[in-house]
Amino acid sequence: MENSLDMFGHPQPEAVYTDNLSDRSFLEAVFPSLRKDVIPIEKYSHLEPFLLPSSVVIHIRREEVAINAAMRSIIDHVPTDETEPDLVVGFDSEWNFMVSDDGRCEKGDIAIIQIACNTDVYILQVRISLSQNCAINSHIQSRLVT
Repeated sequence: MENSLDMFGHPQPEAVYTDNLSDRSFLEAVFPSLRKDVIPIEKYSHLEPFLLPSSVVIHIRREEVAINAAMRSIIDHVPTDETEPDLVVGFDSEWNFMVSDDGRCEKGDIAIIQIACNTDVYILQVRISLSQNCAINSHIQSRLVT
């Protein structure tokens, strides 16, 4: 991939996020640019831990109606005029994992979506626990407004 990025005139990545620390060696081998100007965290260990500001509100939504209402509240903040500032949204998702008959882990359906907008963080549980009725899962996911 490094060669392809160079060939087509794209910059090498400077940062990558993964929630699987075991990916680090692989990613640094594929993209040596990720090791450039890295500052070990020990250098800043004297700093206070980051605390979420008290103005941030975390909303956990499970039901279809509540999830759609949360999305509408974000859409209400989308600028309608070019003179309005851009809307910045943070997005992350998590998947269920299933173990196949041969012991391999396979990524399942999206289970949780996290969206941050302004001072609101929405945690959307779009996949009900696998121990619950799967028909409910399909119904909720197919009915979400996009």
